[in-house]
Amino acid sequence: MSQPFDKNNSEDWREIVNALVKSVKFGSVQIVIQDGNVVQIDSTEKIRLDQPQSKGASGKKQTPPSGK
Repeated sequence: MSQPFDKNNSEDWREIVNALVKSVKFGSVQIVIQDGNVVQIDSTEKIRLDQPQSKGASGKKQTPPSGK
């Protein structure tokens, strides 16, 4: 988020965390605390790509079924 963080408003960080949690589909939100105060909020979003499955659970390459 590019909004400025107001250290004097204790509700500010809660709102930022809430917005980040709602916006991230896959990932994490981390709150960094120093001396009992929230000093940093990190968010990481993972992008999951659909990849063709060429290996089965056994790790062996699967062959498509023949039309017989």
